[in-house]
Amino acid sequence: MSAPLRVRQGADTVVLLNEVLAAPGADHNGDGAINSNDEYIELYNPGPAPVSLAGWRLQDRSSSAPARRRFVLGTQHLIAAGGRLLIFGGESHIGLNDAGDRVELYDGNDRLVDAVEWTNAQRGQSLSRVPDGGAWQVRGPTPNQPNPGDAPSGQGSGPTPESPSPWGSGAAPGTPGGEAVGPFQSVTAAKLAGMDDGVHFVGVVTVPPGLFNSTFYVADPALPPNEKTAWLGIQVYLRRGVFPQLAEGDRVDAQGKMHSFRGEREIRVERPEDIWRVGPGEPLQPLPIAIADVGESLEGRLVTFEGVVSGWQGDSIFLGDPAQPDAEPVKVTVRSSLGWRRPYVNRGEHWRVTGIVSQFTAAAPWNGGYRVLVRFPKDLIEKSGQ
Repeated sequence: MSAPLRVRQGADTVVLLNEVLAAPGADHNGDGAINSNDEYIELYNPGPAPVSLAGWRLQDRSSSAPARRRFVLGTQHLIAAGGRLLIFGGESHIGLNDAGDRVELYDGNDRLVDAVEWTNAQRGQSLSRVPDGGAWQVRGPTPNQPNPGDAPSGQGSGPTPESPSPWGSGAAPGTPGGEAVGPFQSVTAAKLAGMDDGVHFVGVVTVPPGLFNSTFYVADPALPPNEKTAWLGIQVYLRRGVFPQLAEGDRVDAQGKMHSFRGEREIRVERPEDIWRVGPGEPLQPLPIAIADVGESLEGRLVTFEGVVSGWQGDSIFLGDPAQPDAEPVKVTVRSSLGWRRPYVNRGEHWRVTGIVSQFTAAAPWNGGYRVLVRFPKDLIEKSGQ
């Protein structure tokens, strides 16, 4: 008699989307035809124990078919430790869209654990984490096989990966706003959730509670060697109750649902009990940017820049970039909830600003309205003599 198999299925279980093929160019399932049944989604278990996926689900959502198509996994879907599980289109009937689609993986507790999105899938090329569980690349298909960490295949027919952006790396082609597909339970992964989807993440506090009314901001650290810099971020809104004590730099674990307010994405948390302080840490450093960079791709992110005063209105000042005179000045706001007023300024003065890129739009379709919210008086520094 053999020993019983110990199978994991808990809150700390990690399973990742590892490879997606939306436009097959070969008969991968061996049925003698090349069609949508050869599309596949590969899952990967990086952990030390087998994982049962009973009750987990895959779903997709494309611009041409916004209604979600779902496939619920059963007791037969088991991934060995360090192993892979291949789900062909003929089994899931999801139907991946060549022109653009999004695949999401949810666990048995209805929590989004991983997602990937693309546009214009190339025939015979898959979207793969390289190596297994790593950053996404476009390359030749390797169904149910390791994704080796060499150069992308395809005999030159596929694009080479883009050079890492100074704003992060690992971006999946077509990801909204140029965002990346981040690690399990990261802020980056949470930002890929659709509206009203449940999310669970661990992030670093960039704006502690008490500054911006019922919200605070969190971010992921950037990838090495820039891990002291803030990467993608988002605001967290508590509907009722009192925030736990949190300071800038604290690591926090939270769960809620993805929403949007006045054009800006936010994670809406129902109860203070859904926010946990993991422990203290060093505050993340802001990302240096140019004024022209302020926009959707930096929403929720801690940034710093310099500019020249072009005007002011109420609690806000406007800074322009002399090096880019055609760029629209950026609005820098000192919110009334901070308890201190913006400094007196004069046109032509040179200031350094640190703050959060936010969006507040008056009406649908919720475009534009980007601004930078400062947090502390030290976030506004006049550069005398410049």
